[in-house]
Amino acid sequence: GALWQVTPQWSLGLAYNHGGDFSYQASNEVLGSNPLRRLDRNPSFKVPNVFSAGLAFRPSDAWLLSLDVNRIEYSRLSDGLVTIFDDTPGAQPQPLAFKDGTEIRFGAEYAFLEMSTPFFLRGGVWRDPDHSLQYDRSRPANCNDFDACLAATLFRHGSDETHYSLGVGWAFTKFELNLAVDMSDLVDTYSVSGKLQF
Repeated sequence: GALWQVTPQWSLGLAYNHGGDFSYQASNEVLGSNPLRRLDRNPSFKVPNVFSAGLAFRPSDAWLLSLDVNRIEYSRLSDGLVTIFDDTPGAQPQPLAFKDGTEIRFGAEYAFLEMSTPFFLRGGVWRDPDHSLQYDRSRPANCNDFDACLAATLFRHGSDETHYSLGVGWAFTKFELNLAVDMSDLVDTYSVSGKLQF
C-alpha cells in the first residue's frame, strides 16, 4: 500500500491485497458399493484479490470524511471449480461462478477534542455487491438436462446490499475503546475493540 498526503487537508491511499491460494483434497465415496467406488479430486481454493483506493478530507481538526473504493475479485473463488458427484472422466460441474464486485464506502467522524478524554462519533454507509454463487447466464440452461435446469433455478442472481454503520470511541491516556454496529436487511454486526499501550 501507499499513502500520499496531498495537502494538509487531503490524503490519498492505494492498496493491493493478494488473496493467495491453496490446494485441498475432495472425495466422494459410495458406501456399500462392491467394488468400492471412490472419486478423489485435488482442486485449488483461491482467495479473492482486493484493489483499493481511498480519499480522506479533514476540513478541521474535529471532522474527518473518507471515501473508499474496493474492487474485489470474487471470481477467483470459482476458478478451478470441480465436481465430486460425477465419476465420468473429465466431468465438469454446472457452469456456476462468482462475479467480481466493487465495494463503495463513505464514512464520517467527529471528534469532541475539548473533552479531557477525547470522544469520537462515527457514521458510514457502504454498498456490498452481490457475490453469491450463481448460474452463468451466458450459457442458457437446457431444461432437458435436469441437473442444469436445477442449477439455473437454485443459483440465481442476488441483489446488492446497502449497509449503515454507527460507532463511538474513547481515547484515554493509555487505553482506547471502540464500539460499532453495522446494519443491513440481511444481517446486523456488532463490534467491540480495545487498545492498551504499555
